[in-house]
Amino acid sequence: MYDALYNNKALPSNPIVLTFDDGYDDVYTNALPILQKFNFTGTFYIATGLLERPGYMTWQQVEALAKAGMDIESHSVTHPSLKAKPLSFLRTEIGDSKKALEAHLGTKINFFCYPSGEYDALTIQVLQEFGYLSATTTWGGAYENSEFPFEWPRVRIHGDDKASDVAARLNLYYRR
Repeated sequence: MYDALYNNKALPSNPIVLTFDDGYDDVYTNALPILQKFNFTGTFYIATGLLERPGYMTWQQVEALAKAGMDIESHSVTHPSLKAKPLSFLRTEIGDSKKALEAHLGTKINFFCYPSGEYDALTIQVLQEFGYLSATTTWGGAYENSEFPFEWPRVRIHGDDKASDVAARLNLYYRR
């Protein structure tokens, strides 16, 4: 999406970006095989400080996702609200996550997802300071534009959603 908006790259017909937040281990065991079966890729927003804990992926699994062609991006260190927090706190959560991912994966981390959608203008300033190019929110929507790269909406899908719920939500936000 970023390349289409800023670098004039063409999008495929009926494009969709699949994102997975937090770093839960079920995205490795369940989502990855399905993505591979249908030749899709996903963007995995990882809260680096949660890795290696019960219910979360290991660093080895995150590295395997990257080797499988999945996009790995930042979701903070400990998944806190980033709204109304001191500058030093934001720099630690945002910067340390980026540094850890880059060190483990050997690739540049460019994108961020706000934990629980909580952020403010200072959060965006710190993201820019660390060289992030855009960030996603929890706002409902399917339209990203170049004017607000740090406030891209998403259509949220939950594990217990039925296919009809997903279709209805996508239809609500789809723009022709």
